[in-house]
Amino acid sequence: MHAIEADFRSAIERLGYMPGCRNQEAMISRAARAANISFSMAKRLFYGETTDPKTSVSMKIANALAKRQEEKASAAAADAFGQLAILAKQFQQTNPELSRSLLDVALGGSGAEIGAILQSRLESRALAGGRNQEPV
Repeated sequence: MHAIEADFRSAIERLGYMPGCRNQEAMISRAARAANISFSMAKRLFYGETTDPKTSVSMKIANALAKRQEEKASAAAADAFGQLAILAKQFQQTNPELSRSLLDVALGGSGAEIGAILQSRLESRALAGGRNQEPV
């Protein structure tokens, strides 16, 4: 298998990945939907039957991979914000004399700002079903 074929196969696998699913046809179908390309094109790329697709197909795959990476990073940030909020709350409970302004300085922003960011991340995470479908 040539490097280009392996790259397209890898891209299709990453776009169509779903934990616990071993069905290649379903994986190819998910990848095709994610990249907004036809199932037959995704299948030909996956099996190495096509190594030189149109530029538009390559761009759609690259954009879908970038979007998937952005979603993954956003989910990781939401998790980190959630953990930070829990730690901050525990810290504040163990140190009741700690003023809110000192906690804000420690967190690097205003409490309202951090609360708004955390709330939006948690809401978007809840709307997405709170799960990551791609391996780390």
